[in-house]
Amino acid sequence: MKIRLRLSQESIQEAREQLSSIDGFLKDKIRQLVEELANEGVQIAESNTGEYRDAIKFEVNVEDTATGSIATITMSDKYKIIREWRYRGGNKQAEVSPSMMAEYGSGKYAVDGHRGTFPNQKHAWENEWHWTTLDNVHHKSSGEQPLRPMYLAYTKLNDSGTVLEVAKRVFSG
Repeated sequence: MKIRLRLSQESIQEAREQLSSIDGFLKDKIRQLVEELANEGVQIAESNTGEYRDAIKFEVNVEDTATGSIATITMSDKYKIIREWRYRGGNKQAEVSPSMMAEYGSGKYAVDGHRGTFPNQKHAWENEWHWTTLDNVHHKSSGEQPLRPMYLAYTKLNDSGTVLEVAKRVFSG
């Protein structure tokens, strides 16, 4: 777009109006870009939640600031998962956060600094532990592998051409 300007009040006013419409256009496009990238990130994260998919929710909040728009993606639990097992002293249960388990894992597989994801976890630093379910099925575990939905969303958006692809689509339309 070219803005032609003559040295007259009328011409200067026309140029201001054109610049103002460009500014509004850019703000709208930047907000659209931020929203589309956030939604792309949610799609990546949702596809990496494994067995916890139905128990995890994602929310996108886009705010306009003086310098543009910013998006916040929140991953949280729709509900907690109750794990029950039998041990020598009787039966036990614990409430587990699906979003924490999906992002950080548990036991020896947990992301560094998050080995105690499971509430009151006694086996976090053991390589293996055993338990019997309430229906008398014996199990052994070393923990759960982290799926890293939020981390993967961040890295895939940054490492791929996704940002450029979305920007081209948003600004060409």
